[in-house]
Amino acid sequence: SVGIVYQPSMVQGLRFAADYIDIELEGGISVLGIGTLLTQCYDNSANLSNPACAAFNRLTPAQAATSLTPRVAGDVANGYRAGFFNTASRKFNGAIFASEYGFRVADAHAARVGAKVFFVNHDETIAFSGQQPTDAVGLVGTPKWRTQLNLGYSWRDLDVDWQSLWT
Repeated sequence: SVGIVYQPSMVQGLRFAADYIDIELEGGISVLGIGTLLTQCYDNSANLSNPACAAFNRLTPAQAATSLTPRVAGDVANGYRAGFFNTASRKFNGAIFASEYGFRVADAHAARVGAKVFFVNHDETIAFSGQQPTDAVGLVGTPKWRTQLNLGYSWRDLDVDWQSLWT
C-alpha cells in the first residue's frame, strides 16, 4: 500500500490525498454471511465436512425422533451461527482519493468542506481451502465506487457537521 498527501503552500487549509491499497492475506479471519455459508456447504459437492457446515444446527437423533414432521438425525434444524471463520485467503485492492478545504469565515467562525471517492477494484475471498474464490465487488455491501461529502461549521466550542454518502 502507498499514499501521498499534497498541501499547496499558496492555499492555506487545502489538502489532497490519494491512497492505493493492495492486501493479500493467507489464513485470515472473515465474517461469512448466510449466502456464502450455504454456497460453501451445500452447493460445492455437498461436502458436509466443510467447516462452513458447522455453522448450521443439526438435529440430534433424540430431536429427530420427537419432531412433529418426519425428520432424521443430521437434518438442518432451525437457525445457523454467523460469525468469524478462519478463511483460506483474502485479496483486496482499491484506492481512496480525498480533498479537504478548511477556512476561517469570521472571528471564532470556521468552515470545512471535503470529498472522498472510494474505488474497490478487487475483493476476493477463498472461504475454505479447495473452494472457488468469491469476488464481492459489485455485490450488496461492496460497491465498486463510493463517494462521501462532508460539510462542517465551527463557532467557538460548537461544531456542526453534515456527511452524505453515495454507494
